[in-house]
Amino acid sequence: MLHLILGGAGCGKSEYLIGRIQSAAEAGKPVRTLVPEPFTYSYDKRLYAALGAVGFNALKTGSFKMLTEEILSEIAAVPRDAADSVTKTVILHSLLRKLAKGNVLQFYGAQAEKPSFLPEMLAQLDELMQSGSEPEDLFQAAADTEQKNGILSTKLYDIARIYADYLTELEARGMRDALRDPVHAAAAADGSWFLRGAHIFLDEFESFTGDQYLMLDVMLRDAAEVWIALRSDDIDAPDFTRFDAVNQTARRLRRMAKEHNLETETVSLTEQYRFHEPI
Repeated sequence: MLHLILGGAGCGKSEYLIGRIQSAAEAGKPVRTLVPEPFTYSYDKRLYAALGAVGFNALKTGSFKMLTEEILSEIAAVPRDAADSVTKTVILHSLLRKLAKGNVLQFYGAQAEKPSFLPEMLAQLDELMQSGSEPEDLFQAAADTEQKNGILSTKLYDIARIYADYLTELEARGMRDALRDPVHAAAAADGSWFLRGAHIFLDEFESFTGDQYLMLDVMLRDAAEVWIALRSDDIDAPDFTRFDAVNQTARRLRRMAKEHNLETETVSLTEQYRFHEPI
């Protein structure tokens, strides 16, 4: 089941969530908490203060990055070394020269050897990997748009070819791009014992990246309960209103839950007690 805890700033969303965390932990449930990387230390302190040493030590706490590392180390060890930024740049530079000279690229052929194209393509590949997109997705998109928009289709095909060949070059050197680790982790966790039956609590997020949505999809499928606190007072408010980005996140989560035939409970908190003047 998906639980969405909603409210504006100061409404006690975190306090409410920590109360549910404490109840689940005291009932002996396997509990895991996730917050953005910069919040991990401060959130752990709050949990420790609320649950005490024994209760806190029974939890699994951290961020999506920590969860990815844990999954890869426990159930899907990645044997290849991660390429650093210099190595990635060298590999892509060599690849672009080879593709340009071989006249493989249809749209970007003339640009592939220009110095300015290399950082642009590095950024493009990073964005694709963080979104959870695969080369096959781009090849399919190129095929789907061929009749309607030939220029877009050609661009997509070139990017897909560069992306696919880049991954092949990395693998040939016994290396990997660490930005793809979350995708591998989500695939490894899907249907495994790792998140099965867990009670998972997410706080301090306003949106999620594509690869995080892949992991959230696994959580909704495998976990017993997923609780997410979001800063919004009405997730069904019209677009371009206050909390619009958060509302879109909440609606997407609700759709994901529905796809898995899960109910979504919405808890709305309204009292702004954080800002009350002391009596």
